Amino acid sequence: MAKLTLTDITSGYAAPATINANNALIETALENTLSRDGTTPNTMSANLDMNSNRVVNLPAPVASTEPVRLVDVQDGSILSEDSFVVPAQTGNSGKALGTDGSAASWRTVPDLMGTTLSAAANKLPYFTSSSAMALTDLPLPADKGGTGVANNSAATLTRSGNHAITLTTTGTTGVTLPTTGTLATLAGAEALSNKTTIQATSVITAGHSFESTGAIQSNAASKACLSQQNSATSAITAFGADTSTYGILQIRTAKSNGSPIERGQITATGHSKLSDDGTYNGSTASYHELSNSVDNNEVVICRSTTATNPYGVGVKYSAAAPNDTTHYFFYGQDSSTTRHQLRGDGGYGNYQANDVNLCDATVKYDWNPYSEEMLDKLESAFLKVEFGTWKYRGQTHDDPNHGKMAQNVEAAFREVAPELVDYWETERMVTGESGETYHEEIPVIERLKAIYETDFSNIVHALLQRNIKRSHDLLKRVAALEAA
Repeated sequence: MAKLTLTDITSGYAAPATINANNALIETALENTLSRDGTTPNTMSANLDMNSNRVVNLPAPVASTEPVRLVDVQDGSILSEDSFVVPAQTGNSGKALGTDGSAASWRTVPDLMGTTLSAAANKLPYFTSSSAMALTDLPLPADKGGTGVANNSAATLTRSGNHAITLTTTGTTGVTLPTTGTLATLAGAEALSNKTTIQATSVITAGHSFESTGAIQSNAASKACLSQQNSATSAITAFGADTSTYGILQIRTAKSNGSPIERGQITATGHSKLSDDGTYNGSTASYHELSNSVDNNEVVICRSTTATNPYGVGVKYSAAAPNDTTHYFFYGQDSSTTRHQLRGDGGYGNYQANDVNLCDATVKYDWNPYSEEMLDKLESAFLKVEFGTWKYRGQTHDDPNHGKMAQNVEAAFREVAPELVDYWETERMVTGESGETYHEEIPVIERLKAIYETDFSNIVHALLQRNIKRSHDLLKRVAALEAA
């Protein structure tokens, strides 16, 4: 970019104005240049870019703000306004810079410290002024601050942290240090890894913890490798106990008589057993078990505390689809027989005559008896429903089922009772790539239809009742006609 751009004069018209403007630009440009004779202004208002060119013929510096030349560093020249001079480096290899208080010079280490360490007693606190140890008298003895041992060059000690170190011994001591890691103390919390205890019984006192991400092993047969007990009659937790009797984890607590009793275990096959009295339906059986012997109490309660989207208990066959009547999702059995089953084909087996549906008037409102007009509409819709035989896709038997289709009922009752048909489900359980499960909404086009069978049956009952009443009226009229 040009530093000065003038306007060309092409004619005599308005020439004075153009000339004056050019003069003003020239004056401004001159004010922005450096003056060789020092005429002001002559200070820089930005960095001076030499563009790789040299500044030559500089004088020797006399003030701390002046530039230093290469010769000043190499051959010894003034470096500060205090007239400190660096001696020439040529021929002074292996020497140190020292001063006698008035002039600097290159010196050997003996010149600086003297022929004996006593000359530097005021700089080395390990020696008194009367010490007379030559530099060749090495290694330093322990009473002079050294180790007293001629170690090799690799025997170094590196410290980090600005803290004091105190080593207290009560006799001749030999300690072998690990190559890495930390040392444990007898007091305070410590983290141990890959350690082996060789005592028959190792105790962790109250208030301390034991953590492990690897194996905790016991080489003694029928013995726990880790156990916890507060006292002889209180709670006991044993890990790695005798697997032939107690499983790999056993939990015992005290009873009222003070004798510890088993409350639970994880068996050698990985099955959990929990019991309040120490007995099980199958202590070694390959299933998980919860047992309760207390009167008037449930065996287990599953509780969800979420207030937004709660779900209950789910049973999932992840590797098979038996779809039959013998592989139950759930069954109820007393001491004499099985009372009900939630079967693998989705059916429900029970003593049906014992079914009870809540029907009390106090839990209902907005009661509206059917009018004749309403019954006419319901009857008309019912007559449109098709009944027949069919089979489920994937059913494991060849027997036909009897009934109707939800879509047919929906079309027949669309105008009078569309609430009879709804979606079977609007969400489904999905397993993610990492094994986690979650619910996702089912697209409307993929949703299955279901019928509220109780409502449908009640409509049929109402129509049947009306037709029975009509039959009675007809029978009375026929009897009257026959008697006339």
